Amino acid sequence: MKIFKYLIAVMVITACSKDRVELLEENISYESMDSFLEANRPSAQVFIVDTGGSGPIIANGGTQLWLDSSIFVDSSGVSPTYPFEVSLLELYSISDMILWDATTGRDGNLPLFSEGIMKLNASKDGQDLSVKFGKEYLVDFVRHHGQVANLFEGYGGNGSQATYWLPSSDALVDNQTFITFGANSIGWLQAYGSPSLNAVNSHLSLDIPGTDIQNVKQFFVIGDYNALLPVQGGLTLKGGLNVKVVCFAKQVNNEYKWFEESVALTSNRNVEVIFETVTEQGLLSKITSL
Repeated sequence: MKIFKYLIAVMVITACSKDRVELLEENISYESMDSFLEANRPSAQVFIVDTGGSGPIIANGGTQLWLDSSIFVDSSGVSPTYPFEVSLLELYSISDMILWDATTGRDGNLPLFSEGIMKLNASKDGQDLSVKFGKEYLVDFVRHHGQVANLFEGYGGNGSQATYWLPSSDALVDNQTFITFGANSIGWLQAYGSPSLNAVNSHLSLDIPGTDIQNVKQFFVIGDYNALLPVQGGLTLKGGLNVKVVCFAKQVNNEYKWFEESVALTSNRNVEVIFETVTEQGLLSKITSL
C-alpha cells in the first residue's frame, strides 16, 4: 500500500511540474530589440566633398566612390555647389548586417550570395540630393568572394532598413580586387550572385519558448555564401546548405537571451531553441563573433 501511494504521489508531482513548465513557457514575453540594435550598430561615414578632384573617396571598409557635384540635383533639379555631404554605410560582415537588421534576401527558396550591403545618401545644407537623370556615380565594392554577378536595390520600411531587394539595371564588372558598378540611384545597394545549389527543398523550423515571439530576432546565417536570412518560425530552402540558426531576445525582466546552432540542412529539420541568459555586453560579443 505504501508503494502504491508513493507512485501516485510521484505521478501527481510529475504532472504538476510538466503543467507548470508549460504554463511558464506560455507566460514568456519579449520586448523589442530596436533600442539595443540602434545603440550598437556601426554608423555611416560622412564625407565633405569640396572639389571634383581626380581621386576616389575611400571609406573605412575599403569601398571607393567616384563622384562630383554634376551627378546630383536637389528637389528643384539644380546641381549643388561645393561643398556638399555624402554619407556611406558599409555592411560587409554578418554581424554588422544583424545590427542593422539588414538581411541579404533570397530568390524563392534560393539564398542570394552577397558581397555585402551599402547605403549612400547625399545632401547639401541639410537638403537631400538625388542622382541626376542620365548620370551615375562609380562604386568600387570590395571583392571578398568573387561569385557576384548582379546588383540589387533595397526598398521598404521607412528608409532606415531595406526590407526587400529588387534587381538593378546597373551592370557589374569584376576586376578581381573590386566589384565595380555605376549607380544611378542612392539608398541601399547590394552586390549579389545566385549560388548553384541542388534541387532538394528542405524545411528548417524553430520551436521557440513563449507564445508571442514576434520580438525574438531569428536569422539563418549561411556563411559559405555570406547570406543572412530573416526567419519567423521557419523557412524552406533549396540545397544541402550549412545553416547557423541564430536567435536572440530581451525578456520583460531585462534578461538578454541567446541561441545558436549549426545545422546541415539535408532534410526537413526542427530545432528546439533553448536560450542561454547573457548580459547586454555578452549579447553584443556573441553577435560580433559571428
